Amino acid sequence: MSVTREHLRYLHQRIPSQKRKGPGNKMLDYIDSRQVMSLLDAVLGPENWQDHYREVAGKIYCDLLVRVEGEWITKSDCGSESKIEGEKGQASDAFKRAAVKWGVGRFLYPKTQEQKSFKYKLPKSPEPTHIKPALSQDQENERQARIEALGMLAGEKKLTSTLMARCKSQFKCAPADLSLSQLPDLEQLIGNWEGDAA
Repeated sequence: MSVTREHLRYLHQRIPSQKRKGPGNKMLDYIDSRQVMSLLDAVLGPENWQDHYREVAGKIYCDLLVRVEGEWITKSDCGSESKIEGEKGQASDAFKRAAVKWGVGRFLYPKTQEQKSFKYKLPKSPEPTHIKPALSQDQENERQARIEALGMLAGEKKLTSTLMARCKSQFKCAPADLSLSQLPDLEQLIGNWEGDAA
């Protein structure tokens, strides 16, 4: 099984939770580490995730690795020591906290209405660049010859700036990058031009 970024979305899904008493006897929802393991196995496959533990300044950290599109990516967090299970509870907590960074169990954390409706600003996707279809050598020679002839004709009519502007506005490219299918429009424009240069 190969994990893609699409698979990671399913780690955010809501799974059955349990109740326990928190500070001030407030009831809190939680999931246990075995539920997290089961979700990782189901969504990613057991061969596509690993957990490793290390101690830093008395704290146990969990490094949770997921193989995404063939590359291992690590997200880490430390745990709080459990009053019941001690160090074992700290490791379990570190595992669950690291899993939260992958999206597991985020539904447990309450949000205000403002947080729910907030829209994050996202980077814009780059505009697609123009890619000319592959040409045979004869077609490429023809294309270059026609572009050269068009440039000479534009120069004679003092329309070089017009040619440059039209290429940029209509085809988003320089004259040297015009394709064979784009040339006829500009050849007709420059050939039939009777007015002054723009």
